[in-house]
Amino acid sequence: MGTEQKQLGKSMLEAELWKSLLTDDMNARYWSLIGRRHVKRDRNAKICLAILSSSALAGLGFWKQVPWAGIALSALSTLTAIVIPALKYPDKVNKASDLAGTWMQIQFDYENLWLTPDGASGGVESLLIQYDNTKRRVVKAKIMELGLPIDNKLIELCYSQVLAARELIEQ
Repeated sequence: MGTEQKQLGKSMLEAELWKSLLTDDMNARYWSLIGRRHVKRDRNAKICLAILSSSALAGLGFWKQVPWAGIALSALSTLTAIVIPALKYPDKVNKASDLAGTWMQIQFDYENLWLTPDGASGGVESLLIQYDNTKRRVVKAKIMELGLPIDNKLIELCYSQVLAARELIEQ
């Protein structure tokens, strides 16, 4: 392979590597925020259940004056206790945390590839092998994402954060 072809191949690889680095940075931010969102929702749901089912509320004199309100509160408490496990927030937190960690590791690998000129001493061929191995891990991460809902507005926000953090746009 001639020098020009090697240089062209290296330029294309660098462009693809840079694009992958930005995308993986966005994915790490996105899944981290999704995990935090589910932690907050889980906590709020449990607080709501605790308030609704509190025996202190049942002892208030108000319930004697408005008996239907006590019955409604009891029914709402029961419904909340049934719905909370069905929402599976702990499972969602675990999945999002796993994905955030996976994307952070992939991002770290891309950062190392980006900062390692010519794949260290192995040259462009070594860089290609390392890039290919990292890309295979991206495929596994994408498989982990299957079936999970995606928030496109949050993706846009995360990508804007990536561009701002890398000083590619003004804040």
